[in-house]
Amino acid sequence: MPAFAQKIIGLFVLNFIFTLTCLGQQLSGKIIDQEANPVAYAHIQYRDQMGVASNLKGVYTLNLQDYPTDAIFKISALGYKTVILPISELKEKPRITLVALAEELGEVILTSQKLDIFDLLQQVYLNYRKNHNANGLCFEVLMRESDENHLKDAEFEVDKASFLSKALTQKFNRQIKESLANSKKNLPSQQRQIESKIYITPNQDSLKLKLLQVNQLRNERYLAPKNNFLKETFRLIQQGLDSENTFKIKSGMIPLGKNHKVNQLFQIDSSQSKSIKTENERDFYKSLFFNRSPLNLDQYDFIQQFTNYNWKHVKTRLFQDELVYELHFTPKNKKADYSGKLYISKASKAILQASYQLAENRVDRNINLKFLLGLKYVANVHQAKVIFKRDSTSNRYLPQYINWKTGQYIYINRPLKLKENNTKSSEKTKLKLNFKIEQQNNVLNELMLINPQPIVFADFKAVNEKEKLKILYTPAFDESFWLRYNKELEASSSNE
Repeated sequence: MPAFAQKIIGLFVLNFIFTLTCLGQQLSGKIIDQEANPVAYAHIQYRDQMGVASNLKGVYTLNLQDYPTDAIFKISALGYKTVILPISELKEKPRITLVALAEELGEVILTSQKLDIFDLLQQVYLNYRKNHNANGLCFEVLMRESDENHLKDAEFEVDKASFLSKALTQKFNRQIKESLANSKKNLPSQQRQIESKIYITPNQDSLKLKLLQVNQLRNERYLAPKNNFLKETFRLIQQGLDSENTFKIKSGMIPLGKNHKVNQLFQIDSSQSKSIKTENERDFYKSLFFNRSPLNLDQYDFIQQFTNYNWKHVKTRLFQDELVYELHFTPKNKKADYSGKLYISKASKAILQASYQLAENRVDRNINLKFLLGLKYVANVHQAKVIFKRDSTSNRYLPQYINWKTGQYIYINRPLKLKENNTKSSEKTKLKLNFKIEQQNNVLNELMLINPQPIVFADFKAVNEKEKLKILYTPAFDESFWLRYNKELEASSSNE
Protein backbone atom coordinates (compact mmCIF):
# COMPACT_ATOMS: atom_id res chain seq x y z
CA MET A 1 0.00 0.00 0.00
CA PRO A 2 1.45 3.41 -0.95
CA ALA A 3 2.60 5.52 2.00
CA PHE A 4 0.29 8.44 1.17
CA ALA A 5 -2.74 6.09 1.12
CA GLN A 6 -1.78 4.68 4.53
CA LYS A 7 -1.48 8.25 5.83
CA ILE A 8 -4.92 9.22 4.54
CA ILE A 9 -6.54 6.09 6.01
CA GLY A 10 -4.73 6.60 9.31
CA LEU A 11 -5.92 10.21 9.53
CA PHE A 12 -9.48 9.16 8.67
CA VAL A 13 -9.50 6.44 11.36
CA LEU A 14 -8.08 8.82 13.96
CA ASN A 15 -10.64 11.45 13.03
CA PHE A 16 -13.47 8.91 13.22
CA ILE A 17 -12.33 7.69 16.64
CA PHE A 18 -12.09 11.30 17.84
CA THR A 19 -15.65 11.91 16.61
CA LEU A 20 -16.92 8.86 18.48
CA THR A 21 -15.06 10.01 21.60
CA CYS A 22 -16.71 13.45 21.40
CA LEU A 23 -20.10 11.86 20.96
CA GLY A 24 -19.45 9.68 23.96
CA GLN A 25 -18.76 12.76 26.05
CA GLN A 26 -22.19 14.25 25.33
CA LEU A 27 -25.52 13.35 26.86
CA SER A 28 -28.75 14.38 25.16
CA GLY A 29 -32.29 14.04 26.41
CA LYS A 30 -35.74 15.54 26.20
CA ILE A 31 -37.95 17.21 28.81
CA ILE A 32 -41.68 16.53 28.36
CA ASP A 33 -44.91 17.02 30.29
CA GLN A 34 -47.43 14.34 31.24
CA GLU A 35 -49.01 14.51 27.79
CA ALA A 36 -45.62 14.04 26.05
CA ASN A 37 -45.47 17.69 24.93
CA PRO A 38 -41.97 19.26 24.94
CA VAL A 39 -41.13 21.57 27.84
CA ALA A 40 -39.08 24.51 26.52
CA TYR A 41 -36.46 26.35 28.61
CA ALA A 42 -36.34 23.78 31.37
CA HIS A 43 -33.16 24.21 33.43
CA ILE A 44 -30.95 21.15 33.90
CA GLN A 45 -28.70 22.58 36.58
CA TYR A 46 -25.71 21.36 38.59
CA ARG A 47 -25.03 23.50 41.65
CA ASP A 48 -25.66 27.22 41.22
CA GLN A 49 -23.70 28.20 38.13
CA MET A 50 -23.43 25.16 35.84
CA GLY A 51 -26.09 23.73 33.59
CA VAL A 52 -28.01 23.99 30.34
CA ALA A 53 -31.55 24.75 29.18
CA SER A 54 -33.82 22.77 26.88
CA ASN A 55 -34.67 24.28 23.50
CA LEU A 56 -38.17 24.89 22.09
CA LYS A 57 -38.45 21.16 21.32
CA GLY A 58 -37.55 20.26 24.89
CA VAL A 59 -34.14 18.84 23.89
CA TYR A 60 -30.99 19.46 25.96
CA THR A 61 -27.34 18.41 25.63
CA LEU A 62 -24.77 18.09 28.44
CA ASN A 63 -21.01 17.88 27.93
CA LEU A 64 -20.19 15.12 30.40
CA GLN A 65 -16.58 16.18 30.86
CA ASP A 66 -17.89 19.33 32.58
CA TYR A 67 -19.48 17.39 35.45
CA PRO A 68 -18.30 14.84 38.04
CA THR A 69 -19.52 11.25 37.71
CA ASP A 70 -21.63 11.62 40.87
CA ALA A 71 -23.23 14.96 39.86
CA ILE A 72 -26.80 15.61 41.02
CA PHE A 73 -28.97 17.74 38.72
CA LYS A 74 -31.97 19.90 39.52
CA ILE A 75 -34.49 20.05 36.66
CA SER A 76 -36.93 22.95 36.88
CA ALA A 77 -39.28 24.82 34.54
CA LEU A 78 -41.91 27.51 34.66
CA GLY A 79 -45.13 26.02 36.09
CA TYR A 80 -43.69 22.56 36.83
CA LYS A 81 -42.55 20.70 39.93
CA THR A 82 -38.78 20.51 40.34
CA VAL A 83 -37.12 17.10 39.88
CA ILE A 84 -33.78 16.05 41.40
CA LEU A 85 -31.88 13.32 39.50
CA PRO A 86 -28.33 11.95 39.57
CA ILE A 87 -26.39 11.96 36.33
CA SER A 88 -26.68 8.15 36.20
CA GLU A 89 -30.48 8.44 35.82
CA LEU A 90 -30.15 11.10 33.12
CA LYS A 91 -28.07 8.59 31.17
CA GLU A 92 -30.71 5.88 31.63
CA LYS A 93 -33.73 8.12 30.89
CA PRO A 94 -33.70 9.80 27.47
CA ARG A 95 -37.02 11.45 28.43
CA ILE A 96 -37.69 13.24 31.70
CA THR A 97 -41.36 13.89 32.55
CA LEU A 98 -42.26 16.98 34.57
CA VAL A 99 -45.55 17.31 36.43
CA ALA A 100 -47.35 20.66 36.21
CA LEU A 101 -47.94 22.41 39.51
CA ALA A 102 -51.53 22.09 40.80
CA GLU A 103 -52.12 19.28 38.30
CA GLU A 104 -51.43 16.06 40.19
CA LEU A 105 -54.47 13.85 39.81
CA GLY A 106 -55.99 12.02 42.74
CA GLU A 107 -57.39 8.53 42.96
CA VAL A 108 -60.06 7.25 40.58
CA ILE A 109 -63.51 6.98 42.14
CA LEU A 110 -65.67 4.08 41.05
CA THR A 111 -69.35 4.89 40.63
CA SER A 112 -72.31 3.13 39.06
CA GLN A 113 -74.18 6.36 38.42
CA LYS A 114 -74.67 7.06 34.73
CA LEU A 115 -73.57 10.55 33.72
CA ASP A 116 -75.79 12.69 31.48
CA ILE A 117 -72.94 14.41 29.61
CA PHE A 118 -75.08 16.87 27.64
CA ASP A 119 -76.88 18.02 30.79
CA LEU A 120 -73.50 18.46 32.51
CA LEU A 121 -72.11 20.53 29.61
CA GLN A 122 -75.24 22.67 29.56
CA GLN A 123 -74.64 23.44 33.25
CA VAL A 124 -70.97 24.21 32.53
CA TYR A 125 -71.99 26.75 29.88
CA LEU A 126 -74.73 28.40 31.97
CA ASN A 127 -72.51 28.73 35.07
CA TYR A 128 -69.24 29.65 33.35
CA ARG A 129 -69.42 33.43 33.90
CA LYS A 130 -70.26 32.95 37.57
CA ASN A 131 -67.65 30.27 38.22
CA HIS A 132 -64.77 31.86 36.30
CA ASN A 133 -65.26 35.54 37.08
CA ALA A 134 -62.00 37.45 37.74
CA ASN A 135 -63.54 40.92 37.90
CA GLY A 136 -62.39 43.19 40.71
CA LEU A 137 -59.14 41.28 41.28
CA CYS A 138 -55.44 42.01 40.92
CA PHE A 139 -53.02 39.25 39.83
CA GLU A 140 -49.25 38.98 39.78
CA VAL A 141 -48.42 37.50 36.39
CA LEU A 142 -45.31 36.02 34.85
CA MET A 143 -45.54 35.50 31.10
CA ARG A 144 -42.97 33.87 28.85
CA GLU A 145 -43.42 34.44 25.12
CA SER A 146 -41.61 32.52 22.37
CA ASP A 147 -42.02 33.73 18.80
CA GLU A 148 -40.81 31.46 15.99
CA ASN A 149 -40.73 32.30 12.28
CA HIS A 150 -40.24 29.60 9.65
CA LEU A 151 -39.50 31.20 6.28
CA LYS A 152 -40.49 28.75 3.57
CA ASP A 153 -39.87 30.97 0.54
CA ALA A 154 -39.09 34.62 -0.16
CA GLU A 155 -38.34 36.79 -3.19
CA PHE A 156 -37.73 40.53 -3.44
CA GLU A 157 -36.92 42.33 -6.68
CA VAL A 158 -36.68 45.96 -7.71
CA ASP A 159 -38.31 46.01 -11.14
CA LYS A 160 -37.76 49.70 -11.73
CA ALA A 161 -36.51 52.68 -9.72
CA SER A 162 -36.27 56.19 -11.16
CA PHE A 163 -33.32 56.98 -8.85
CA LEU A 164 -31.24 53.77 -9.40
CA SER A 165 -29.18 52.86 -12.47
CA LYS A 166 -29.98 49.65 -14.32
CA ALA A 167 -26.61 48.10 -13.40
CA LEU A 168 -27.05 48.95 -9.73
CA THR A 169 -30.58 47.54 -9.74
CA GLN A 170 -29.42 44.25 -11.28
CA LYS A 171 -26.57 43.89 -8.79
CA PHE A 172 -28.91 44.65 -5.89
CA ASN A 173 -31.41 42.03 -7.07
CA ARG A 174 -28.69 39.36 -7.31
CA GLN A 175 -27.38 40.03 -3.84
CA ILE A 176 -30.77 40.37 -2.18
CA LYS A 177 -31.58 36.92 -3.59
CA GLU A 178 -28.47 35.49 -1.91
CA SER A 179 -29.29 37.29 1.32
CA LEU A 180 -32.85 35.91 1.38
CA ALA A 181 -31.53 32.38 0.84
CA ASN A 182 -29.34 32.84 3.91
CA SER A 183 -32.26 34.28 5.88
CA LYS A 184 -34.17 31.00 5.62
CA LYS A 185 -31.47 29.43 7.80
CA ASN A 186 -31.05 32.39 10.15
CA LEU A 187 -34.47 33.94 10.59
CA PRO A 188 -34.55 35.59 14.02
CA SER A 189 -36.77 34.31 16.80
CA GLN A 190 -37.71 36.09 19.99
CA GLN A 191 -38.09 34.87 23.54
CA ARG A 192 -38.94 37.11 26.47
CA GLN A 193 -40.35 37.02 30.00
CA ILE A 194 -42.56 39.75 31.42
CA GLU A 195 -43.50 40.13 35.06
CA SER A 196 -46.50 42.38 35.67
CA LYS A 197 -49.54 43.20 37.75
CA ILE A 198 -52.97 43.05 36.13
CA TYR A 199 -55.98 44.85 37.58
CA ILE A 200 -59.38 43.60 36.32
CA THR A 201 -62.06 46.24 36.81
CA PRO A 202 -65.10 45.14 38.85
CA ASN A 203 -68.07 45.80 36.58
CA GLN A 204 -66.87 46.01 32.99
CA ASP A 205 -64.54 44.30 30.53
CA SER A 206 -61.55 46.49 31.18
CA LEU A 207 -58.15 46.19 32.84
CA LYS A 208 -54.99 48.06 33.72
CA LEU A 209 -51.46 46.71 33.29
CA LYS A 210 -48.37 47.57 35.34
CA LEU A 211 -45.10 46.16 34.00
CA LEU A 212 -42.58 45.18 36.67
CA GLN A 213 -39.72 43.54 34.76
CA VAL A 214 -38.95 42.55 31.17
CA ASN A 215 -36.27 39.97 30.42
CA GLN A 216 -35.41 39.13 26.79
CA LEU A 217 -32.97 36.66 25.32
CA ARG A 218 -30.22 38.43 23.42
CA ASN A 219 -30.62 37.52 19.76
CA GLU A 220 -27.27 37.23 18.00
CA ARG A 221 -28.81 35.82 14.86
CA TYR A 222 -29.52 37.54 11.57
CA LEU A 223 -31.40 40.81 12.18
CA ALA A 224 -30.58 42.91 9.10
CA PRO A 225 -28.56 42.63 5.88
CA LYS A 226 -24.86 42.32 6.76
CA ASN A 227 -23.74 42.87 3.17
CA ASN A 228 -22.42 46.45 2.89
CA PHE A 229 -23.65 46.78 -0.69
CA LEU A 230 -27.19 45.82 0.33
CA LYS A 231 -27.11 48.30 3.20
CA GLU A 232 -25.97 51.03 0.86
CA THR A 233 -28.61 50.20 -1.74
CA PHE A 234 -31.37 50.19 0.87
CA ARG A 235 -30.02 53.56 2.01
CA LEU A 236 -30.23 54.86 -1.57
CA ILE A 237 -33.83 53.59 -1.89
CA GLN A 238 -34.74 55.27 1.36
CA GLN A 239 -33.02 58.45 0.23
CA GLY A 240 -34.82 58.30 -3.12
CA LEU A 241 -38.16 58.06 -1.35
CA ASP A 242 -37.29 60.81 1.12
CA SER A 243 -39.57 63.53 -0.15
CA GLU A 244 -41.78 66.20 1.31
CA ASN A 245 -44.47 64.88 -1.01
CA THR A 246 -46.67 61.88 -0.33
CA PHE A 247 -46.96 58.75 -2.50
CA LYS A 248 -49.69 56.73 -4.14
CA ILE A 249 -49.29 53.01 -3.48
CA LYS A 250 -50.75 50.25 -5.62
CA SER A 251 -50.48 46.47 -5.62
CA GLY A 252 -51.39 45.49 -9.15
CA MET A 253 -54.74 47.20 -9.78
CA ILE A 254 -55.54 47.43 -6.06
CA PRO A 255 -55.01 50.88 -4.51
CA LEU A 256 -53.43 50.70 -1.05
CA GLY A 257 -53.25 54.40 -0.32
CA LYS A 258 -53.16 57.84 -1.93
CA ASN A 259 -51.17 59.96 0.51
CA HIS A 260 -48.43 58.04 2.29
CA LYS A 261 -44.98 58.96 3.58
CA VAL A 262 -42.92 55.93 2.60
CA ASN A 263 -39.22 56.66 3.16
CA GLN A 264 -39.23 54.68 6.43
CA LEU A 265 -40.21 51.48 4.60
CA PHE A 266 -36.60 50.73 3.67
CA GLN A 267 -34.88 51.93 6.82
CA ILE A 268 -32.54 49.31 8.25
CA ASP A 269 -32.34 49.19 12.02
CA SER A 270 -30.37 46.28 13.46
CA SER A 271 -30.40 47.69 16.98
CA GLN A 272 -32.48 46.01 19.67
CA SER A 273 -35.20 47.91 21.47
CA LYS A 274 -34.11 49.34 24.80
CA SER A 275 -37.57 49.61 26.32
CA ILE A 276 -41.22 48.68 25.83
CA LYS A 277 -44.38 50.69 26.31
CA THR A 278 -46.96 49.39 28.72
CA GLU A 279 -49.83 50.38 26.42
CA ASN A 280 -48.33 48.28 23.61
CA GLU A 281 -48.46 45.13 25.76
CA ARG A 282 -51.94 45.76 27.11
CA ASP A 283 -53.83 44.40 24.07
CA PHE A 284 -52.59 40.85 24.63
CA TYR A 285 -53.93 40.78 28.19
CA LYS A 286 -57.24 42.32 27.10
CA SER A 287 -57.58 39.56 24.52
CA LEU A 288 -56.66 36.94 27.12
CA PHE A 289 -59.21 38.07 29.70
CA PHE A 290 -62.09 39.26 27.51
CA ASN A 291 -61.95 37.53 24.10
CA ARG A 292 -61.92 33.89 23.02
CA SER A 293 -58.95 32.45 24.89
CA PRO A 294 -58.10 29.70 27.41
CA LEU A 295 -59.71 31.90 30.10
CA ASN A 296 -63.00 32.15 28.19
CA LEU A 297 -63.71 28.57 27.23
CA ASP A 298 -67.43 29.29 26.91
CA GLN A 299 -66.61 31.14 23.68
CA TYR A 300 -65.35 27.94 22.00
CA ASP A 301 -67.63 25.69 20.00
CA PHE A 302 -66.91 22.62 22.16
CA ILE A 303 -68.76 24.42 24.98
CA GLN A 304 -71.28 26.48 22.97
CA GLN A 305 -72.22 23.80 20.42
CA PHE A 306 -71.22 20.69 22.34
CA THR A 307 -73.69 18.49 20.42
CA ASN A 308 -71.35 18.69 17.40
CA TYR A 309 -68.80 16.61 19.32
CA ASN A 310 -68.34 13.03 20.40
CA TRP A 311 -67.95 12.94 24.20
CA LYS A 312 -66.59 10.21 26.45
CA HIS A 313 -66.70 10.11 30.24
CA VAL A 314 -63.30 8.53 30.94
CA LYS A 315 -63.04 8.70 34.75
CA THR A 316 -64.45 10.24 37.89
CA ARG A 317 -61.59 11.17 40.19
CA LEU A 318 -60.28 13.52 42.85
CA PHE A 319 -58.53 16.63 41.58
CA GLN A 320 -57.63 19.60 43.78
CA ASP A 321 -59.68 17.96 46.56
CA GLU A 322 -62.82 18.01 44.41
CA LEU A 323 -64.68 15.20 42.71
CA VAL A 324 -64.31 15.81 38.98
CA TYR A 325 -65.48 14.24 35.74
CA GLU A 326 -62.77 13.68 33.13
CA LEU A 327 -64.33 14.10 29.68
CA HIS A 328 -62.63 13.61 26.31
CA PHE A 329 -64.01 15.07 23.09
CA THR A 330 -63.46 14.78 19.33
CA PRO A 331 -65.35 16.27 16.34
CA LYS A 332 -68.56 14.52 15.35
CA ASN A 333 -69.08 16.54 12.15
CA LYS A 334 -67.53 19.28 10.03
CA LYS A 335 -68.93 22.01 12.27
CA ALA A 336 -66.60 20.94 15.10
CA ASP A 337 -62.97 22.10 15.11
CA TYR A 338 -61.24 20.83 18.27
CA SER A 339 -60.27 17.75 20.23
CA GLY A 340 -59.22 17.64 23.86
CA LYS A 341 -60.28 16.94 27.43
CA LEU A 342 -61.97 18.70 30.33
CA TYR A 343 -61.95 18.19 34.10
CA ILE A 344 -65.32 19.37 35.43
CA SER A 345 -66.29 19.76 39.09
CA LYS A 346 -69.21 17.53 40.03
CA ALA A 347 -70.43 20.04 42.63
CA SER A 348 -70.06 23.43 40.95
CA LYS A 349 -69.89 22.44 37.25
CA ALA A 350 -66.77 24.61 36.94
CA ILE A 351 -63.86 23.63 34.67
CA LEU A 352 -60.74 22.93 36.73
CA GLN A 353 -58.53 22.04 33.81
CA ALA A 354 -58.80 21.99 30.02
CA SER A 355 -56.45 21.01 27.23
CA TYR A 356 -57.43 21.25 23.58
CA GLN A 357 -56.07 21.69 20.07
CA LEU A 358 -57.33 22.00 16.52
CA ALA A 359 -58.35 18.57 15.31
CA GLU A 360 -56.71 16.99 12.27
CA ASN A 361 -57.40 18.91 9.04
CA ARG A 362 -59.14 21.73 10.95
CA VAL A 363 -58.17 25.41 10.91
CA ASP A 364 -59.38 28.47 12.79
CA ARG A 365 -59.55 30.67 9.70
CA ASN A 366 -58.73 30.23 6.03
CA ILE A 367 -58.54 33.02 3.44
CA ASN A 368 -57.36 31.55 0.14
CA LEU A 369 -57.00 34.11 -2.65
CA LYS A 370 -53.69 32.69 -3.83
CA PHE A 371 -54.56 32.40 -7.51
CA LEU A 372 -56.82 35.44 -7.69
CA LEU A 373 -54.83 37.99 -5.66
CA GLY A 374 -51.64 36.17 -4.65
CA LEU A 375 -52.74 36.03 -1.01
CA LYS A 376 -53.35 33.19 1.42
CA TYR A 377 -53.79 33.24 5.21
CA VAL A 378 -54.46 30.17 7.36
CA ALA A 379 -54.71 30.22 11.16
CA ASN A 380 -53.58 26.59 11.43
CA VAL A 381 -52.26 26.27 15.00
CA HIS A 382 -54.41 26.74 18.12
CA GLN A 383 -53.74 24.66 21.19
CA ALA A 384 -53.90 25.40 24.89
CA LYS A 385 -53.81 24.09 28.41
CA VAL A 386 -55.30 25.97 31.36
CA ILE A 387 -55.59 25.18 35.07
CA PHE A 388 -58.13 26.91 37.34
CA LYS A 389 -58.27 26.67 41.13
CA ARG A 390 -61.13 27.45 43.50
CA ASP A 391 -60.52 30.50 45.67
CA SER A 392 -61.93 29.66 49.10
CA THR A 393 -62.70 33.30 49.90
CA SER A 394 -64.76 34.20 46.84
CA ASN A 395 -65.69 30.64 45.79
CA ARG A 396 -64.60 31.54 42.26
CA TYR A 397 -62.34 29.44 40.04
CA LEU A 398 -59.34 31.60 39.16
CA PRO A 399 -56.63 30.92 36.56
CA GLN A 400 -53.27 29.63 37.75
CA TYR A 401 -51.44 28.36 34.68
CA ILE A 402 -51.88 28.88 30.93
CA ASN A 403 -49.98 27.40 27.99
CA TRP A 404 -51.31 28.85 24.73
CA LYS A 405 -49.86 28.35 21.26
CA THR A 406 -51.19 29.92 18.06
CA GLY A 407 -49.83 29.95 14.54
CA GLN A 408 -50.51 31.32 11.08
CA TYR A 409 -49.40 30.43 7.57
CA ILE A 410 -49.01 33.49 5.34
CA TYR A 411 -48.43 33.65 1.58
CA ILE A 412 -48.15 36.94 -0.32
CA ASN A 413 -47.05 37.21 -3.96
CA ARG A 414 -47.78 40.74 -5.19
CA PRO A 415 -46.24 43.59 -7.16
CA LEU A 416 -45.97 46.96 -5.44
CA LYS A 417 -45.85 50.34 -7.16
CA LEU A 418 -45.06 53.68 -5.50
CA LYS A 419 -45.60 56.95 -7.35
CA GLU A 420 -44.89 60.41 -5.96
CA ASN A 421 -47.72 62.94 -5.81
CA ASN A 422 -46.06 65.71 -7.81
CA THR A 423 -47.46 68.02 -10.47
CA LYS A 424 -44.53 67.55 -12.87
CA SER A 425 -44.64 64.08 -14.33
CA SER A 426 -40.97 64.10 -15.35
CA GLU A 427 -39.88 64.79 -11.76
CA LYS A 428 -42.01 62.17 -10.09
CA THR A 429 -40.15 59.55 -8.06
CA LYS A 430 -41.26 56.05 -9.04
CA LEU A 431 -40.49 52.63 -7.59
CA LYS A 432 -41.82 49.29 -8.76
CA LEU A 433 -41.22 46.11 -6.75
CA ASN A 434 -42.05 42.44 -7.00
CA PHE A 435 -42.06 40.42 -3.79
CA LYS A 436 -43.16 37.05 -2.49
CA ILE A 437 -43.16 35.66 1.02
CA GLU A 438 -44.30 32.29 2.36
CA GLN A 439 -43.99 31.92 6.10
CA GLN A 440 -45.25 30.02 9.14
CA ASN A 441 -45.32 32.04 12.35
CA ASN A 442 -45.96 30.39 15.74
CA VAL A 443 -46.28 32.13 19.11
CA LEU A 444 -46.22 30.29 22.44
CA ASN A 445 -47.38 32.13 25.57
CA GLU A 446 -46.92 30.56 29.01
CA LEU A 447 -48.40 32.37 32.00
CA MET A 448 -48.51 31.84 35.76
CA LEU A 449 -50.95 33.92 37.80
CA ILE A 450 -50.50 34.11 41.56
CA ASN A 451 -51.64 36.01 44.63
CA PRO A 452 -55.14 37.14 43.53
CA GLN A 453 -56.27 40.05 45.71
CA PRO A 454 -59.20 42.48 45.66
CA ILE A 455 -58.23 45.69 43.85
CA VAL A 456 -57.03 48.53 46.06
CA PHE A 457 -58.47 51.64 44.43
CA ALA A 458 -55.43 53.81 45.20
CA ASP A 459 -53.08 51.28 43.55
CA PHE A 460 -55.40 50.96 40.55
CA LYS A 461 -55.58 54.72 40.10
CA ALA A 462 -51.80 55.09 40.37
CA VAL A 463 -51.09 52.78 37.40
CA ASN A 464 -49.63 54.78 34.50
CA GLU A 465 -49.95 52.84 31.24
CA LYS A 466 -48.02 55.51 29.30
CA GLU A 467 -44.74 54.66 31.02
CA LYS A 468 -41.88 52.70 29.48
CA LEU A 469 -39.86 49.91 31.07
CA LYS A 470 -36.24 49.05 30.31
CA ILE A 471 -35.63 45.66 28.67
CA LEU A 472 -32.99 43.48 30.33
CA TYR A 473 -31.13 41.44 27.69
CA THR A 474 -29.55 38.17 28.83
CA PRO A 475 -27.95 35.17 27.04
CA ALA A 476 -30.28 32.72 28.87
CA PHE A 477 -33.34 32.77 31.07
CA ASP A 478 -32.55 32.82 34.77
CA GLU A 479 -34.35 30.16 36.79
CA SER A 480 -34.75 32.57 39.73
CA PHE A 481 -36.97 34.75 37.54
CA TRP A 482 -39.84 32.27 37.85
CA LEU A 483 -38.79 30.47 41.07
CA ARG A 484 -41.05 32.59 43.28
CA TYR A 485 -44.05 31.87 41.06
CA ASN A 486 -43.41 28.13 41.20
CA LYS A 487 -43.12 28.24 45.01
CA GLU A 488 -46.30 30.30 45.38
CA LEU A 489 -48.24 27.92 43.16
CA GLU A 490 -46.86 24.85 44.92
CA ALA A 491 -47.70 26.35 48.34
CA SER A 492 -51.22 27.15 47.13
CA SER A 493 -51.70 23.54 46.06
CA SER A 494 -50.38 22.03 49.30
CA ASN A 495 -52.50 24.31 51.50
CA GLU A 496 -55.78 22.90 50.23
